[in-house]
Amino acid sequence: MFKNTWGAAKSFHGHVYGFFICDLLQRQKTAQVLLLVPEISLTPQMTEVVTKAFGGMVSVVHSALSTKHKQQELEAIRSLKKQVLIGPRSCVFAPFAQLKLIIVDEEHDNSYKQSSGLLYNARDSAIKRAQIEGATILLGSATPSLESYYNTSIGKYKLATLSERASGKALPTAELIAAKPSTRQGKTLFHSDDLNRDSSSDISPKIIQALKNNHSQGLQSMVIVQRRGFAQFLFNLKSQETVSCPHCQVSLTL
Repeated sequence: MFKNTWGAAKSFHGHVYGFFICDLLQRQKTAQVLLLVPEISLTPQMTEVVTKAFGGMVSVVHSALSTKHKQQELEAIRSLKKQVLIGPRSCVFAPFAQLKLIIVDEEHDNSYKQSSGLLYNARDSAIKRAQIEGATILLGSATPSLESYYNTSIGKYKLATLSERASGKALPTAELIAAKPSTRQGKTLFHSDDLNRDSSSDISPKIIQALKNNHSQGLQSMVIVQRRGFAQFLFNLKSQETVSCPHCQVSLTL
């Protein structure tokens, strides 16, 4: 189990993973590695980092590739022509010849769960495959899933922690605003005990003021919401399947 501090950069994930891959390949020249990423959007970023270190040894599979191209990449892995495979959840079933290390990036991510057709959790499947293959598995996350973190507390998994950021810089300051439920116009809202909340807004006045102060200094801000749209996915009742983007495997939402 690999846990990095919440402020560590995604690129550092790649460098840490590269260390484990390099160490393995130095000890076992024909060993192979599976690097799972939760979404297609993360594939180019991770590929760039790993390819810089291992060059032509890397195969990449994702939904944007043609069927022929995918088959070529997987055949390169099966025939030991390449040693590192980067891809999404379906790659957990890839035909390896000498699989010795599995890395699951962002192991907590729900994207590893297949919700239509063959139902499976790629992270759990990766753990089982590592057991069958006699391979080492590395679960990477800044925010580990509850079950994975619990397994480290009981000694089932080994926990390795990054105590500082890749650049050595200090972590940013963070302020938590205590919330309690409150009702207005028949809706349940959450706000701080010590704030005089504007009844026309669902956002804390303290947050609004912080955004205004940042803007007045010519700086930029990022506001992160808990989900896209009004639902996590659209479901087709007729086909009993989720509705996905016609160009990739990301589920559509309203």
